[in-house]
Amino acid sequence: MTITAINTAPPTRVIRIDFKARTLAEYSETMVVPLDATEAEIMALLDRRYELLDGSDFLPDTEYFERGVTEFESAGPEDSTPLVIATRVDGKLHMSYRSPEEAQASKGKLIDVFPHNVLALKDAVDGTPVVGYSDNGMAIHEPRKSSCGRFDVDPTANGLTADQADALERLNIAVGQVAEAMLAVGTKAILTNLSLPIGSRACAFASDKRNVDSLREMLTQYAVDEIMAGRADA
Repeated sequence: MTITAINTAPPTRVIRIDFKARTLAEYSETMVVPLDATEAEIMALLDRRYELLDGSDFLPDTEYFERGVTEFESAGPEDSTPLVIATRVDGKLHMSYRSPEEAQASKGKLIDVFPHNVLALKDAVDGTPVVGYSDNGMAIHEPRKSSCGRFDVDPTANGLTADQADALERLNIAVGQVAEAMLAVGTKAILTNLSLPIGSRACAFASDKRNVDSLREMLTQYAVDEIMAGRADA
């Protein structure tokens, strides 16, 4: 009797690593001082000036950092696609790398893995714009929740596989992150143009849910349009 060995890949898991680093923040300005002011007098004056500064005046110094604590935990569907793959060779772990494009391709396109027509919806509780779909006449954007929203369920109960549910969750998280980033960048650009510091008014504007949702609604519809156009072109 001949026995054929079957090589199987060892089991793996995806982890999220949080690299922490200590960085510096700096703020620069000019000051007119008497010509005969001593170094000690100037430093004493600067101590008083420092007490008047607000934290929003400081900008990060991206050229300086010291390593802090590194931690890891199991990754969730909202985490980015892995760019590093660790394999065991001769008893030791080795790393291989892939580009962001290669990593994303390994996940598949939403238009390829998603079986339903996508819809631009709004959360029934807080009105947040989201990408969802229709299954048996029911509009859904949380495939791991029951129809009443009170219980966790397997996404197959809502017509999706785990990979398809992950894809939808990643998309909605990305839409929210982009909306928040656009507000932050836009607010800072306007203040820079006006030569004004970042203060509480800017923070309130950029974090106001109404403003975030306004951008989310446009981005949600754009995502739906791209998915449907991608299917039509396929």
